[in-house]
Amino acid sequence: MPDAYTTFSKETFAAFRADGRAGPVHMLNLIRLHPQARYPDGRTVSGQEAYEAYGRLSARAFARAGGRICWRGRFELSMIGPADETWDICFIAGYPSPEAFTEMLCDPGYREAMAHRQAAVADSRLIRFGVLSNGVRFDQVDSILQSGGST
Repeated sequence: MPDAYTTFSKETFAAFRADGRAGPVHMLNLIRLHPQARYPDGRTVSGQEAYEAYGRLSARAFARAGGRICWRGRFELSMIGPADETWDICFIAGYPSPEAFTEMLCDPGYREAMAHRQAAVADSRLIRFGVLSNGVRFDQVDSILQSGGST
């Protein structure tokens, strides 16, 4: 699969850390799993089983960082975008600050858990969002643009 993304680059992580924005962040996670996990040692478990191991082993670091799952959904249909881009796991994880997210990534237990994520994930998207108030209309873009969003 060309253009598969399973981890962020050092440059992207450096930009995330240097951003300087305060306050909570939400991270949209879109994940496509391998049918069979790809462990370097040749273990044979499904991608789902490997991802579940990642979830179990990373849970303490996620909790210590103040992380919570803000939203979880089941992918059904891409209305706009590539029709062949489907996702097995979709959720938004919330963190109290960018620093909390960074601390989780540096946690030794989390780093150990990452081996399972790397074996499980065929492709993914991780998109950072600043948290704004909810609205009731689509045209409430002024408040988004004033908060540093892009068009």
